[in-house]
Amino acid sequence: MRKNKIRKSTWIPLAFTLYSIVIYAYLLPRSTASTGSIIFAIVLNALIILALWWLYRKKEKMALEREREMMEQIRKNQDLTSNNH
Repeated sequence: MRKNKIRKSTWIPLAFTLYSIVIYAYLLPRSTASTGSIIFAIVLNALIILALWWLYRKKEKMALEREREMMEQIRKNQDLTSNNH
């Protein structure tokens, strides 16, 4: 039975989001930066997290597709060898 793993596309962006929340909660009250620069930093952080999620998701889909194609190729090879004997 295969154990369900938490996918990288889930836990890496989630970990980065939690880290960002903690850092912003600690640093923002102490910051002397302007409101605009703070908002820019938060939006940029959100875009980076979104890009991480999208890229890991795409990588996982490509890996699943490669695995599926390899399994099909193995089945074809087994069928060819069993038909030849």
